[in-house]
Amino acid sequence: MSISSRLGVEFSPDVYADPEFGTNLKFLRGKVLKWFLQSQVYYLNKADFKNEIGLDDAFLFNKKGKLLGKEKEEEFLCNIEVQTGEMIL
Repeated sequence: MSISSRLGVEFSPDVYADPEFGTNLKFLRGKVLKWFLQSQVYYLNKADFKNEIGLDDAFLFNKKGKLLGKEKEEEFLCNIEVQTGEMIL
């Protein structure tokens, strides 16, 4: 099953990994996954999923459609072409 969704997420400076650079991709991926697992979409369709969903199942793309892969997990978002106010798919 493939589910695509839009979610607006903002983080306050108290959850930033670094006050100057913000947070990293792993943090964002975890927040998106947590949101999805608590959503009505998942609740109503969880029987359609064969396995438990984890971080490896959360695919994020920058505004140019480029996959933000696992090799960049520890990178600050600003260093992987994700700037404040931009959409991630």
